[in-house]
Amino acid sequence: MLSPPDPGPWTPYAGAIATVVSVSISAIVAVVLTLTQLSTARAIARMRATLDLIEKAESSEHYVRVTSVFSDYRRRDAFLDLVDPPETLRSDRFAVLSYLNHYETIALFIRKKVLDGPTYRDWIIGTLVRDWNAASTFVQRERWGWDANARLWTYDPTLLQSLEALACSWSSSAVRLRTSPGNPPVTPPGPEDDPLPHLDFAPPETPTLDSVDKPNP
Repeated sequence: MLSPPDPGPWTPYAGAIATVVSVSISAIVAVVLTLTQLSTARAIARMRATLDLIEKAESSEHYVRVTSVFSDYRRRDAFLDLVDPPETLRSDRFAVLSYLNHYETIALFIRKKVLDGPTYRDWIIGTLVRDWNAASTFVQRERWGWDANARLWTYDPTLLQSLEALACSWSSSAVRLRTSPGNPPVTPPGPEDDPLPHLDFAPPETPTLDSVDKPNP
């Protein structure tokens, strides 16, 4: 008759080992469930914030007004009329810049994962890329500022860079300006040409999708 195998020296500790393993598994499961719940809660919060943004964009009187002004200049391809405009067009310049800054804010919040990018993309991708392309020449001109101390034009690629990065990441037909600043303006500097101060921070990630370069003014 065969003898049973020798259980070895761990027999007295078998119960304790089983308890430790059981507690460890329970702790791991609890951590996984907690992380899953946190991820789900964050996703729900992003979705609610995105839906609130969409609803406000549809109903805000200010947004409706600036959208109307932007659309008028887009249809007439007249954005460059707003570079150092006369006093009668300054309100239109403010409206167009407000409209573009709204997109810039959205793009920044999507990059920071405050808003739900896929949902916003499904809602507005065509409009956003169309508007960015239409205003890209104007944005390119606005990125040039006159440094009165150095007596030269300086190019600031950070102006509306989050909007540009988002448009280029969503569509291969989006205009890319950042890689080709072109030549400085030949017209004399105006009151709107004061450059923004230089800020040291990491720019948004470069879009991986190909995009189409647009000739610069």
